[in-house]
Amino acid sequence: MTRTATCLASAPEDCLTARVPRPEVGYPADPRRDERPSSLTSVVAAPMADRDGGFAKRLIRWRRKRDELLGEALFGDPAWDMMLDLFAAQEEGKQVSVSSLCIAAAVPATTGLRWINILVDRGILLKKDDERDRRRIWVELTPDYVQRMRTLLRAGRQELIG
Repeated sequence: MTRTATCLASAPEDCLTARVPRPEVGYPADPRRDERPSSLTSVVAAPMADRDGGFAKRLIRWRRKRDELLGEALFGDPAWDMMLDLFAAQEEGKQVSVSSLCIAAAVPATTGLRWINILVDRGILLKKDDERDRRRIWVELTPDYVQRMRTLLRAGRQELIG
């Protein structure tokens, strides 16, 4: 079983903020290395608390599986990955730092920072200083976008798994 699959099987929540090894850019991974089912339905309908944040986490795992099997060079959507990760964290009452968000989006720090700033400028994200550690900045979805994400994820879950 691949390291990604092992991580997802043992502690899926920890995988969201960990760097996952990827195949060489442009070269899809060998799907025979992984015994886990790769269909969207199996990941989306995986047993997990039936909450909107849980569904967001399942989508993130599916996207990582897609990248692993098909090659990440084919797909790129750091803004969506960031919004999913922030929504899942906020639903659980967790804070996300700028550096953790870049890692969760599986992009280099410079790309992640650029996208965070774009999303802040568009009123989608908020940055907040960490009162205990001035070197760290927390990032969160605005209340309006938390609600928009909730609406979208509920509609998506209904559409995908009935």
